[in-house]
Parts: sequence; C-alpha cells; structure tokens
Amino acid sequence: MWGKDLLKKGLRFSVGDGRHIRAFRDPWLPRPTRFMSISPEPNEYLFVDSLIGDGGQWDLPKLQQVFLPDDVELILSITLSSHVVEDRLGWHYDRDDCFTLALQLARGSDVGCSSKLAGWWNGMWNLEVSPKVKVFLWRLYHDAVPVATNLIRRKIVMDPWCLACGGVVPETTAHAMVFYPRLQMVWEEVSSCVHGTLADLLVVFFDVLQLELFQEVVMVLWWIWFDRNACVFGGAQSQLAFLVSLARNALAEYIGNQKRVCVLTCGSGCSSNKIERWVAPPSGLGVRFR
Repeated sequence: MWGKDLLKKGLRFSVGDGRHIRAFRDPWLPRPTRFMSISPEPNEYLFVDSLIGDGGQWDLPKLQQVFLPDDVELILSITLSSHVVEDRLGWHYDRDDCFTLALQLARGSDVGCSSKLAGWWNGMWNLEVSPKVKVFLWRLYHDAVPVATNLIRRKIVMDPWCLACGGVVPETTAHAMVFYPRLQMVWEEVSSCVHGTLADLLVVFFDVLQLELFQEVVMVLWWIWFDRNACVFGGAQSQLAFLVSLARNALAEYIGNQKRVCVLTCGSGCSSNKIERWVAPPSGLGVRFR
C-alpha cells in the first residue's frame, strides 16, 4: 500500500500488558524520532511484560540491570494501566495515536488530497448500496454517529468509555468501527487497514481499493454498527465471526435486486445506478387544478 514506508516511521507501541512488545526489537520508547532502545541487546526475546513487577509498576532494579540510564528514564516516563489491556500499535505524533493520513501523504508526496476528496464525494453517492447505507457512510465521515464520545459532548451520557473494552478506552467513532480489538479479525478478512481518523481512512480506501472491494468495506461498516447496537442495547450475542459473510451476502442481494428492478422497468440495457431526471412537460400544455 502506498504510504507504507512513511507510516512505519511514525508507529510506536503503547504499552498495555507488555506481552507482545519485544524490548529490543520493537518501537515503544517515546523518543522524538526513533523509538527503539539504544542499550546493548542481551536477548532479542526479552518482552516488556518481564520488566513489570507484580504490583503493576516498572521493576526498577531490573531496568537498571538491563538498560542504559537514558532508556531507563524513558521507560519510567511511560505510565502503566491499572487494568489489563493489550499492547497497541499507533501513530506517535498525533493526538490519541491517530494517523492523519491525508496530511501526512500530502507532506510525503507531490500529489495533494483535494482530488481524492472530490472523487470521494462523487463516488460515495454513486455506490451500489442502499440509500440508508449511504446516509450512514456520510454520518461516519462527519463523525455524526452516537458513540460515547459524541454523546458526552451533547451531555446525553456522562461516561466516554467503551463498555466492550472494559471501560478503559474512549469509544470514538474510529474505535467503534475499526480499532476495537475484536474487529481486527474482521478487517483482516476484508482488507489491511492502518491507524487514522475514520474520515481519512474512508477517503484513502476509496482511492486505493477497487470499487467492488470498497463497497464491501462499506457494508462491513454498516454491519459492525448493527452488531454493536444489538449487543449494547439488545443484549444479543456478537456476530463478528459471521459479519463479513453477512455483509457480502447483503451487498450481493441488494445489487441483484436492483438489476432485476432495472430490467423490469428500463429494459436489459440500463445501468443499475442510472439516475432518472425530471423532464418538463411540453410548452403550451394546459393543466387545470381544482
């Protein structure tokens, strides 16, 4: 994927339980540029969880034994969570570890993003998905869905946390739709994705994916939101394991129905997304209203 090398330069692990971060091989130290340890490497299989004591705090004697003073100071500046959370790979430089793709790609290449945005809006409304899904996609782009962080700004709820994550991560739109840990198996089945604001991701996905695959991504987003609401408000069991197949089947059914309707009304040569426009009646035609 284009921008991959640029992306890698700014990725850094946020320490959770430390079980998935190699202390000398992975980027996790909060330096201004390079996030690797500068200490001599004693063991490439040393993981960060082995540096955390039983009380959930850094094991200072072990840190001083293994790392140079500069590394020790940086490690101690990392606050450990009081809850058990997984390690997370995110963009170091932006707020909430979000990678603003449009900005960085504009900096990293000669091609700006204005043409991508123009193509996005034209293409989005012409997708072969139902109108309600298009409206939902518009709301996702504008961060106008009722996740906890949006509801708290409107003083509807008092707590911004994601209940599904145990109340330790804010439920933003991007978190609910893409970065919620259990969704990774869904996105791995559809397409690889990177960290970013959801609006940026939608524009980039539209630009780099084939139309059929992008429509599939849109339907997956729709079903993720449906599944989230069914679990939060209806107490239903999550259907994430079947979500991609549900989205694909729904998309195929909608396109098939549209083609059948089109054949019946327009003939076999019409396009399923053709827009019928109003035509004025002939001039001089008298119309009487009562």
